[in-house]
Amino acid sequence: MLTKITLTNFRNYGSSRLEFGNLFTIITGHNGAGKTNLLEAISLLSPGRGLRSANLADIKKHGQNEWSVVGEVGGYKIATGLEIGRERRTVKIDSEKQSGANMLAEYVSCIWLTPQMDNIFLESNSERRRFFDRIIYNFDPEHASRVAVYENTMRERLKLLKDGINDRRWLAALEQRMAEYGIAIAAARNEVIAYLQNSLDKAKTSFPRPQITMMGVYENMLHESSALSCEESFVEKLKNSRDEDARNGRTNHGVHKTDFAVTHTEKNMPANLCSTGEQKALLLSITLGLARLLRERKNRTPILLLDEVVAHLDENRRKELFDELENLKTQSFLTGTENALFTGLLGNSEYVKLENSNVI
Repeated sequence: MLTKITLTNFRNYGSSRLEFGNLFTIITGHNGAGKTNLLEAISLLSPGRGLRSANLADIKKHGQNEWSVVGEVGGYKIATGLEIGRERRTVKIDSEKQSGANMLAEYVSCIWLTPQMDNIFLESNSERRRFFDRIIYNFDPEHASRVAVYENTMRERLKLLKDGINDRRWLAALEQRMAEYGIAIAAARNEVIAYLQNSLDKAKTSFPRPQITMMGVYENMLHESSALSCEESFVEKLKNSRDEDARNGRTNHGVHKTDFAVTHTEKNMPANLCSTGEQKALLLSITLGLARLLRERKNRTPILLLDEVVAHLDENRRKELFDELENLKTQSFLTGTENALFTGLLGNSEYVKLENSNVI
């Protein structure tokens, strides 16, 4: 449980410290008061780039050269931030410097929903892929590193092709690396999405049940072929598509093309054809299912960050969400413009009102 957080030169916060003692924290304030910034700070106590996926240099308060977030979670003091002269964020646990942000996975899991994610079922497949890959990071922190290596290698190969550098040995080495990391990415997706779907199927919930389907060549191939066989197929496909990729200026084949389709099971309707309210409910259902799965398989209760989620739910759906949160018993931070939106979330709740990044 997060019991304390200190922000220094973070977004519109100069120096602020907040303490938490309840399961649910309701953060209210007008637009621009700093609600989402506070959630972003909490999200950076976990691996990755936070709920905005922002560049580190963009996070610092205007006119400052560095920023930091320090939190106390489960008895550990976790510090992260950007120091002067550095491009990567610094991570310390109990004052001991860590090799990277992936080390945070052993201490904190954060799951979030933001208004920017509302159209996830309508946007490009790259947005959905990032959403589901983030789910996988919660179970396999190395997944993020594999995705980064794959994408960097893909860009290096494409640059050679576009520049007309036909170094076969160099290209072959890059394609082999893409295949190895690509198949590892596909395997991790298969494993975690299967776990998540099983959790969603057996959940006793009033939220709609999503059916998640992966549409990827190698994710599907792994169900019938060995990883080695899939790697060999991947390498051969990349080799044969060099001319096409050079002409088109993009890599047309690989796990970066995988899409995730979600269906409203009870209505047998694709999520992109559902109403806005139904899409929001499906997204919440996946998020709550992930929280349950982390507790079941990792024996870890994540921190939920729900930014302006309740504002677009009707009264009945809000009550259902609050009941789910009560049953999960996971620390949750919810934002909104007014307290009235949260009248159904009583008991283990505390309220924080922000104005110009100050608690009032």
